[in-house]
Amino acid sequence: MVWALLLMLGAAPSPDDLSVRAAVGLRHAATWGEAHAAVAGAWPEHVGAADGRRFSLAVELKPTQGTTRDTAAVGLALLRAFEATGEALYRQGALDAARALAAGQRACGGWAAALDLDPAAPIYTRRLAAAGQPRGTREAGVSFGATLTPAATLLLLRVGALTGDAEVLDAADHATFGLLQAQLANGAWPATWPLADGPAARPTLLGPDGAVTPAVIEALLAAAARWPRAKLAAARGGDFLLQCRLDGPAPGWPASTGMDLRTAGDDVSASATAAALTALAHLTQATGDTRFSQPAAAVLRGLPGGEPWPEHWHAAGGAAPADAPRADWGLGAARELALAVLRGRGIDNSREARAHRTAERAPRVAAMLDALDDQWRWKDGGEVLMARYAANLDLLALYLHEFEPLPEGLFDPAPRPQAHRN
Repeated sequence: MVWALLLMLGAAPSPDDLSVRAAVGLRHAATWGEAHAAVAGAWPEHVGAADGRRFSLAVELKPTQGTTRDTAAVGLALLRAFEATGEALYRQGALDAARALAAGQRACGGWAAALDLDPAAPIYTRRLAAAGQPRGTREAGVSFGATLTPAATLLLLRVGALTGDAEVLDAADHATFGLLQAQLANGAWPATWPLADGPAARPTLLGPDGAVTPAVIEALLAAAARWPRAKLAAARGGDFLLQCRLDGPAPGWPASTGMDLRTAGDDVSASATAAALTALAHLTQATGDTRFSQPAAAVLRGLPGGEPWPEHWHAAGGAAPADAPRADWGLGAARELALAVLRGRGIDNSREARAHRTAERAPRVAAMLDALDDQWRWKDGGEVLMARYAANLDLLALYLHEFEPLPEGLFDPAPRPQAHRN
């Protein structure tokens, strides 16, 4: 690993300079977002770069509105930033996001895509139900897609544990109970809840993004410290994942499956496989049951080609189409975790390993910082997309959290990155 680290460092910006730039960029970007994107802790899908108007898709949002996905994603990124730096700005931002989710939580414990903090909105919230208000015609359905109810639940649990905020903890518990109630007999979770009547209600157990059941497992493992039976439910979800894996020379998990565990063909989804591998590895760590990690060896052996990976491939093997999109899809981190668990260890946090990850992330961090405009925003055309904003904050925070100064004499500082802005 030492020689690999030295080769990597030869092409990387000076980590010691870059850590200062990363801290400054993170702080200014978070300050911009709190001032121009968040309203009462709720975050939109995107903000107009020129006029500052807040949108979800093409619909302009009211001041009481945001999106569940972006509020949870930014909240989790700010929480990581607080863990990395201890700065109160990030703690407060994560708490504000958690409180916004608590205010918009629906009566059954989950969230839909839209988040509205207006008590008069046509949504049957937990607060209305607690006050004895009838549902009437108010919306009550929720989504268990990875970026919605599971992500919101995870943020509430972590912020509640950090701050002890009573409202956040109450909402976290309500979300946990909702997930436990919605678990199906085969151990999986549907994409939406409550289930409608009729054939159209056949639940999608992995989901269009391939991560419904894996994401719920992650949320319940986080809840197990408060509610031990959540771990049992998570293990039942793991049993389901073991059953619905597609077998073959290039095995993995499909993007979706129904109650009968059948899928259309043998199409493996890279993102679903990454989510399933990660959830099963965490289940092994949480329960000590190695059967959850056993499929990982065959899946990792069968990954098609080298990095980056195709978005889909056939479990029966064969080359992916030449024009298939290729990216990481989360498989890089999932593979590292799965291999560590298979070897009976966790992620290597030795100084050498942290220095290796610092050097590996340095080019991406430097490029990301260079992409900030003079208002400390990342623009895509005329918009500031909160999905990119949250991902960038998260990477900066992760870089700072794991930053390991290099041993003296290992690094030639030239060329250095541009001077950071104060």
